[in-house]
Amino acid sequence: MSLQKKVALVVSAGLLVFMTIAGLVGIQALQRSTHRTLQERLAMAQLIAQGIDQLLGRALYSLRHYPLSETIDLEDGDLAPERRALLDLYHTGLFNHDVFLLDKYTTVLWQEPYLPEAVGYPFLDYYVTSVLATGEPTIYSSIDPQSNRALISLATPIRNKEGTIIGILGGRIESTHLTVAGLMRAGAIGRTGYADLVDENGTVIASTQPEHLLKKNDHWNYLLPLIQSKQPQVKTYPDVKESEPQHTDVVAFVPLAMTSWGITMEQHKAEALANVRDLQKQMVMVGIPALLISLALAWVGARSLVKPIRILITGCEKIAEGDLDAPVLPRGSGEIGTLARAFETMRTRLRASRSALEKANQELDDKVTERTQAIAEQTRELSVLNTVAQEVNQSLDLDRTLGNTLDRVLEALETNTGAILLYIDNGHIVLKACRGLGEDYIKSLAHLGTGSGLLGQLTPWEESNALEKHPTPETGSIKKGQYFVNVPLTSKGQTLGVMVITRHQERPCTPRELELLTAIGQQIGVAIDNAKLFQEARNREQEAEALGQIYVDISALLDTDRILNSVVESARHLLGTDVAAIALADDQGQTIFIKATSGPLSKAFKDIRLEAGQGIAGKVIAEGKVVMVEDYVNDSTIVHAVDAAVGENGLRAHLAAPLKIGDRVLGSLEVADRTAHPFSQRDAELLSRLADQAAVAIENATLYAQIERMAVLEERDRIAREIHDTLGQTVAYLGLKIISLKRLVASGQIEQIREELGEIENALRGATADVRDAILSLKMGISPNVGLVPTLTEYVERFGELAGLKTEITVTEGAPVKLAPMAEVQALRIIQEAFTNIRKHAQANKATLRLEAENGWLKLTAEDDGRGFESALMERHDGRHFGLQTMQERAQSVGGHLHIETAPGKGTKVIINLPNEVKDNVNGKNNNPLGR
Repeated sequence: MSLQKKVALVVSAGLLVFMTIAGLVGIQALQRSTHRTLQERLAMAQLIAQGIDQLLGRALYSLRHYPLSETIDLEDGDLAPERRALLDLYHTGLFNHDVFLLDKYTTVLWQEPYLPEAVGYPFLDYYVTSVLATGEPTIYSSIDPQSNRALISLATPIRNKEGTIIGILGGRIESTHLTVAGLMRAGAIGRTGYADLVDENGTVIASTQPEHLLKKNDHWNYLLPLIQSKQPQVKTYPDVKESEPQHTDVVAFVPLAMTSWGITMEQHKAEALANVRDLQKQMVMVGIPALLISLALAWVGARSLVKPIRILITGCEKIAEGDLDAPVLPRGSGEIGTLARAFETMRTRLRASRSALEKANQELDDKVTERTQAIAEQTRELSVLNTVAQEVNQSLDLDRTLGNTLDRVLEALETNTGAILLYIDNGHIVLKACRGLGEDYIKSLAHLGTGSGLLGQLTPWEESNALEKHPTPETGSIKKGQYFVNVPLTSKGQTLGVMVITRHQERPCTPRELELLTAIGQQIGVAIDNAKLFQEARNREQEAEALGQIYVDISALLDTDRILNSVVESARHLLGTDVAAIALADDQGQTIFIKATSGPLSKAFKDIRLEAGQGIAGKVIAEGKVVMVEDYVNDSTIVHAVDAAVGENGLRAHLAAPLKIGDRVLGSLEVADRTAHPFSQRDAELLSRLADQAAVAIENATLYAQIERMAVLEERDRIAREIHDTLGQTVAYLGLKIISLKRLVASGQIEQIREELGEIENALRGATADVRDAILSLKMGISPNVGLVPTLTEYVERFGELAGLKTEITVTEGAPVKLAPMAEVQALRIIQEAFTNIRKHAQANKATLRLEAENGWLKLTAEDDGRGFESALMERHDGRHFGLQTMQERAQSVGGHLHIETAPGKGTKVIINLPNEVKDNVNGKNNNPLGR
């Protein structure tokens, strides 16, 4: 076979292979074109769906946030403001059919445009009842009974200040709305294309084909699963219309985000894919002639290849001229090919010798340059690391540190675009520093959660080799041709965040720069860790101060209800929750009830009654430990006995701690939020500490109440003794006098009778004074709301009126007067006993009481200008000075002491010294001068 035939045969075979590959590529191109056409339909449907969603979103937003919501008060009986606001809402143009205001019974209060026949009657669309049932805004399709046109209806609840639904605000949009119609027209492509808006039942609400309205979509059976799963799809389906010949339609379906509806774009397949079919025909018509022409050209071209000798001669001439770069290509396997290879070997060896000399010189120059560059690069890296180290170590202000550090890194990498983002506890990423990124892109970064978006795909970054290049989204100020370098910020084996740096593709990061960024990321991670530890220490210090202040506040209270109310208020504000409550168990521990609440809660919640082990409070009281619930509705560990009350208030996340005294559980302190989320261990510890303080305060209040009851019993005993020593003896004396008087009457001794009657009169007068004194003592008591000084002032004044004496009370200016509760009671009783003695025995004209503060003691001095007595008489124990002994015992029982200064004709001083419990307010405690 001649060389020309061989060449022609080889070329022809190559052409056949090429044409086969080209055919396969063409088929793939047709498939891609078909796919692109379908995706264009889907993209168009998505644009229409986004437009409808935006319209519905704006409409729903106007209902929920329009100023009408601030002026509505359906309970004040005046609808004028609501009418004006409703008219303004209608004039916004979002609702081209009407807007309406309903009460909680769905009766029409007003409607724009105004329809007299509608106001005062039930609203015809029964779907609005779902707003009352769910308490959430609703979007639904309806039909205008008058015009029989399709409507898009939106309704949202109106709540009062307590959160109770008191009415409904809504509006309706016709399918002829300019926005709806304009969006739908975009889906009418070609001669057979049209677009439908279908609801969850397959009914067409809006369409570019008016005859489709209020009818089932042609492909509803195929679209039903897509609506239910809210999945967009483009696909071909057989047509089901009986009025038209059988054909196949291209159907693109996109669900709406705002409701369970969808947009369909439909077109005959033959029309939709007409361009693809035309391309198929052209490929066939062009491909066959092209193959034939190529075979002919191969035969002709082979003839030009039979002249290899000319090429060999040309190569030899170039070698002779010193051109060693042009190769001498072997031609064939015969002698010409052998000769050509010999010339090529010679050319190669000659060029290698010359290149070796040039290469040796170049390598020496390259080594010098490379070493110089390496030293400069190391110096720059050390400078950058030193600068970053100074930035991260000079301040604990994290935001400032991260911003300055990002500036240094961008400067070192000679770029101006980057950001630093940190992880937060709830699984999201927060933007802490940003340079050169567009506002929209910054917002998208700031709301990324782990596992979502560009950054989420890279998490978790556990090792430094996670640095990778990723394509940049075409949003914000970032342009095509750039790429990301994501630097993990790590400390102690934990990833705390990421630093994102962008550079142009023409200047990618070198391996040394990536190593430098890894080291910088570790430095920043340590700085973040240190700042977090510092902030945590500060938070714990602030919490400790807050708990200390709370303990001082509740310790100062003696009323249990006030303590409980203070505790729930403190718990809600300290942990930043929506509500807080305290539940207590009865004495038998079988019934649990809500005792105090803070935050907006319904009456049903406040009236909750639980049995042991039921609900969160029952579980806490039964187990005696902290209970954390991330989502109450879906928590199977709770005995759900009060779901209705909890659900009515929308409470989801709960944290509860037991109120314990030793091993005894008094109840539970609980905080809750209306959004589901986990509480941290730190929250649990904080609530437990507050619960422990509350339990101690409650126990103290209970003990104080017991002490008050004991004081009452003691007071009764004192009254019994006084009645026995005064009125009892007086009555017995009067009895003896009456017996004596009877004898004198019988004997007719008139003068003795008069004397006896005078003595009886004096005894009765003394008894009357004793009764008045006893009544005054009973009426005078220490009240936490009044205090010691006002009580003593009132007693001294009234005593003077009853006893006919001049009385006076003085308090040293600035003397702080605050005793323990029992000390106040005993001080009052001692003063009452002293003044009673003045009335009975002193024969005084004036009595005074003086209060002074001396070295942490309160000194009370009761003084009279009466006859006095021998102080030696106080040493006797003959029963006649029982009152003085009682006064001594009362003072000693509260840690005080009492002594008496007296002499015949010099009056008497009763001096009582009691420990003063006033605290210094500078140390965070109470300082209350002269009473409470």
